[in-house]
Amino acid sequence: MRKTMKKLRNKKGITLIALVVTIVVLLILAGTTIAMLTGDNGIIARAAKAKEETDKAASEEEAGLQRTLQEIASRVPSVEGYNDIKEGDIIEVFVMEEVKRTKKSKAKQVELEHGSTQE
Repeated sequence: MRKTMKKLRNKKGITLIALVVTIVVLLILAGTTIAMLTGDNGIIARAAKAKEETDKAASEEEAGLQRTLQEIASRVPSVEGYNDIKEGDIIEVFVMEEVKRTKKSKAKQVELEHGSTQE
């Protein structure tokens, strides 16, 4: 009988209680995860809301870019009625016009400096 008791004590294994406790813990974790995913303030709902806000911001940015390009195109003088300027060309012409204006203003500044020193 002592040998039988020793064998039972040395026997390792999962008890039914440990198995039930493990299953209950897993069910609680699964329930919490599902609630976090699918609730009104869940991850999926927040991701959908973020996608809508991103799409709205992208369309507003595109509209702003188009307004800017139209403004640039309206300020760039048309050469011999050439109105079909591409976006890259518009920006290049705009930059060239700014460079010309900067050079002119610097030239006037130099003239004023030299003119005032000669008087």
